[in-house]
Amino acid sequence: MNWRSVLIILLMVGLVLGYFWLDSYMPNQAWASVSNSKWEIKSTGWSLILHAWPVAFAGLLLGGGATLICLVKLYSRLENIDHSNEIQTLKTDLKAAKNDAETAEQREREKLNGERYALENEEKALYQERETIFAEQEHAQQMIQEAHEIARMANERVEQAEKAARFAEIKRDRAAGGFHRIKQKTNA
Repeated sequence: MNWRSVLIILLMVGLVLGYFWLDSYMPNQAWASVSNSKWEIKSTGWSLILHAWPVAFAGLLLGGGATLICLVKLYSRLENIDHSNEIQTLKTDLKAAKNDAETAEQREREKLNGERYALENEEKALYQERETIFAEQEHAQQMIQEAHEIARMANERVEQAEKAARFAEIKRDRAAGGFHRIKQKTNA
């Protein structure tokens, strides 16, 4: 709460109330002077201030000066209280901001640790996947080599079968030729 503002508001309210009181009081006042043992009214209401200016000026200086000194001292005290309150508020805000910063820093650390853990797990999974791929690639190369070996052996068997078939044809041709010759001899 700003006490200086409260003081200024109260001062304004006091001035307004004082004016209304003085405005209701002044019409009943008069300035009179005596001449030849006879009183003569010179003015009434607010116009009497023109005739009584020395008294009004003295009252303004004495009352206004004393009031001004009291108000300045009171304003100074209230200003010190307001500054103390503002300092306390700022200290509280600073403490809260520090706590918020520490909390935010802790949350960010936890978040970064979680992300680092996730990245490490992902790296491990990728490494295992790479190892699996290398193992599968090695297994595929081994199967290719085995397939080449099987194909080579099949080609050798085909060549052997072709040789056996040629040899069988040669034998058949010889047997047929021998059979023909025998038949020609028997027919002849």
